[in-house]
Amino acid sequence: MQAAPVVPQYYPAETGDTKFDGMVETVDLSGGLVLHRVDARDMRGAAIEGFVKPGLRLGLVVGGKIEVVIGGRRLLMGPQAAGGMRGAVIAVTEPATFLRRSNRGDVERTVSLAMPADWLQTRLGEESAASIEFAQRHLSVCPWNISAKAAAVVEEMLNPPGLSPSLWRMYQESRALELVVEALANVEGATSKLVATGLRKRDRVRMEPVRYLLGSGQADDLSLDEYP
Repeated sequence: MQAAPVVPQYYPAETGDTKFDGMVETVDLSGGLVLHRVDARDMRGAAIEGFVKPGLRLGLVVGGKIEVVIGGRRLLMGPQAAGGMRGAVIAVTEPATFLRRSNRGDVERTVSLAMPADWLQTRLGEESAASIEFAQRHLSVCPWNISAKAAAVVEEMLNPPGLSPSLWRMYQESRALELVVEALANVEGATSKLVATGLRKRDRVRMEPVRYLLGSGQADDLSLDEYP
């Protein structure tokens, strides 16, 4: 028997006959860590919107190509044309708008995690200053190409074994921590590369939108000929 889901942090903007065929659930794990799992097909075409709470959020998509907008920041996640899959980490320090649209027939297979600031502070302390600093910058984004191991972990979380509710939560939390480790290692690796350039903090912050644009894939179809 699986744990009962809690109220999701976003909601369907169009209710009525909007339906998903499959699993869409949000579950509290421990210490404020929140797991959101989706393995479903959109049967009508839906706009999902609302507000997300402050915290560090990460998303990994192993099926479908997902586009969401948080606080005006557009995130593209999912299998890439060149192979591999892309995930994203975003810091939210104040309530922010959330928007996701899908078309009829679209399939989404996603695991996303939300961690409040106190959860990060308790787990990381002062030894991961780069991750803490990243989490304190509102709407800072770090995309990363997820490993084959992380993709396998997502599959395990979407298809867990039959366990008692307490063991089911423990199972999910153990795998969630694996994803958090890879995500934050990527954040710290990306941050350390910027710091190594010797740029001032203000200049690093100004460069982050450019780094995100290039890393997200949104610039893949652009050319210099399009600009004067």
